[in-house]
Amino acid sequence: MRPKTEKRWAAATLLAIFALTGCDSKPMGKGSTSESTTAGLAPSSGPNARQSADAFLKNLTEGKASPDQFTAWFKKQTSRLIAEVDAADWLADFKGTTFVVGEETKFGNSIVLRGRAEPAKDSFTLRLTKEGDSLKVDWLHRSSRMSSGISAPADSDLAAAQDTARNFLDVLLGGSLRQAQTLMTFEWKKSVAGEDLGFLTQKMRTWKSWDGDFVGYTIKSSELNGTKDAATFTVEMDAGTKKTPYTVKAKNVNGQWLLEAFSK
Repeated sequence: MRPKTEKRWAAATLLAIFALTGCDSKPMGKGSTSESTTAGLAPSSGPNARQSADAFLKNLTEGKASPDQFTAWFKKQTSRLIAEVDAADWLADFKGTTFVVGEETKFGNSIVLRGRAEPAKDSFTLRLTKEGDSLKVDWLHRSSRMSSGISAPADSDLAAAQDTARNFLDVLLGGSLRQAQTLMTFEWKKSVAGEDLGFLTQKMRTWKSWDGDFVGYTIKSSELNGTKDAATFTVEMDAGTKKTPYTVKAKNVNGQWLLEAFSK
């Protein structure tokens, strides 16, 4: 069962980015693996990062996942934005889904799995991050398509920033605007919406129409600043018959990468 409305902000997105490639044919397949510096990821005991991620996906399938498995940051986002649906009900909408892993990425203290969510032929992204002495869910979304074939940079900070950029673009292009807003800095939200943040969603609805409806993207270049707290990406947005370069800027805010710009 998939989330059904924008208020359930992880709802399936509607527009294609690129079909997943290289996915294992079996649920929980290994998929392609990319690894940056991961010194902070290893648990002191218990299952390793991939085992923990697979276990959470299994819990999602069986309807046993709990918001108690969220990081403090992600728990705050779900409680703030799912105004009419609590986090437990949102998770319950994933029950019965089969997850087929196509990508595994590790950086810093995080592991990210991307792949297919069947039988709806959607895609998913799950990020687990070490909090205290355990791995917890720091991001989860589901959509009909997502980008693929994008390698993680060797630098763990740049890889983390790129992961946020990909998540933002995936949910933005699919119209899950409430979830996209959780990845925006407060300053950027104000610059888009003005003094009344109630207009933010309305303003964001126009973004996909700048050059026609975007159906995909590729990341052409990435750069981390000298202090490793800001990153810039050149992204080629695909509208089918036209491809247009855009700039995506990310900023590390209290240890969490957020986006501060998306523009030509």
